[in-house]
Amino acid sequence: MKRPTLSIGIPLCLLFLCIVIIPGSAGDAIRSQSAESLHNYRGSIGNIPIGLTLVSDRLITDLSEFTGKVTGTYFYVKWLKDIDIRGTVDDERNFVFYEYDKAGNITGSFKGRFSKPGNEELIGTWFRPDGTGGQPFHLAQESITSRVKGKGRYFDSGVEDDEAFEKIVQQFRKAVIIGNKQVVADLINYPIGVTIAGKKRALTGRADVIANYDRIFSHSCVEAIRGSVPHNMFANIDGVMFDNGVIWFGADGKVIAINCN
Repeated sequence: MKRPTLSIGIPLCLLFLCIVIIPGSAGDAIRSQSAESLHNYRGSIGNIPIGLTLVSDRLITDLSEFTGKVTGTYFYVKWLKDIDIRGTVDDERNFVFYEYDKAGNITGSFKGRFSKPGNEELIGTWFRPDGTGGQPFHLAQESITSRVKGKGRYFDSGVEDDEAFEKIVQQFRKAVIIGNKQVVADLINYPIGVTIAGKKRALTGRADVIANYDRIFSHSCVEAIRGSVPHNMFANIDGVMFDNGVIWFGADGKVIAINCN
């Protein structure tokens, strides 16, 4: 089962299309759901990798419309824990975002600007709460996804608990990296289609995966999975994917597509 890698903005376009063409009560039900868009970025503060999400209270694909008050989260790839951010964007696309701990105390700030309309980047300097310790940051837009307000990031994929879901995904990633074939095989939904030596095959159970493991999870495949970040991932009605689309997950956290070859 091969899932295509979708480009930025497609999930929103599909959602707009559904809202326009669905008639009657179904269309009314969709319109009654209050949707918001998540603008997802990846980059670094200094040399420390981070991810960041800005939340719009409406569906927009162009951040030139993204002015006024802004909310969101960011995380350090090493820790995979969200930190709340709130701030403002002015009409010249300059911004100040403050980060907050669980007690509501400011723990740092991002001051910078948006650049490259159509290929959004966030560029500026991160500071400690007292304004010292400035570190440059640079983030590039990775994707835009949508969700119903009040629901989890992976709601469209049928996931009920984002944290529990990500723990299963992280378990799979770790098992692939260390080569634990049994755990990897346990975390796959069967049957599943794979490409082995240029030929498509349907694997029907754990034994098939273990017998063909090294041909499925090649060195390049393992490295692609190692480079993926199992937190705040792209999601749509088809499932949830690692950064590069090499692996897709179903609502139960198990693998539903392997696109290694």
